[in-house]
Amino acid sequence: QTMRSILLPQAITSMLPVLISQLVVVLKDTALGYQITFVEMVRQGTVIGSAYGNYIPALIVIAALMIALNFALSLFATWLERRL
Repeated sequence: QTMRSILLPQAITSMLPVLISQLVVVLKDTALGYQITFVEMVRQGTVIGSAYGNYIPALIVIAALMIALNFALSLFATWLERRL
């Protein structure tokens, strides 16, 4: 009971910023991007590009989405570190 009510909340608050920072690193790493839907996003971009005959604009939109996702996750990690 002591572990659940005292030790575990302290451990989670100290581990959470590090875990979110690692999530940002994994999201940015293209080698591990396969496991976090990077390939699916790029594949959908190429499918949309082939449907309309314009690959470049579709892939630019996919790149902008990935950048926005990374930026939002980085901001969340910074906010969480300041709050804790």
